[in-house]
Amino acid sequence: MDLDLHDRNLFNWIIDNVDFDQLIYEFGTVTHADWFHISYSKGKNRKQVLRAVKKAGKTVYITYSK
Repeated sequence: MDLDLHDRNLFNWIIDNVDFDQLIYEFGTVTHADWFHISYSKGKNRKQVLRAVKKAGKTVYITYSK
């Protein structure tokens, strides 16, 4: 599910307070994402946190750092 949310502080809050499988900070800047992507699994959630960036015109997923 893509969320029309942008604030990095909110993204970090989600990391610390919400159960999820995958959370992606999509494009934007260091402080303001274009949007967030979040997925949830009824099974075991991986708590995988990534950042989507463009490199040479292609989307690349890198490890997100707070």
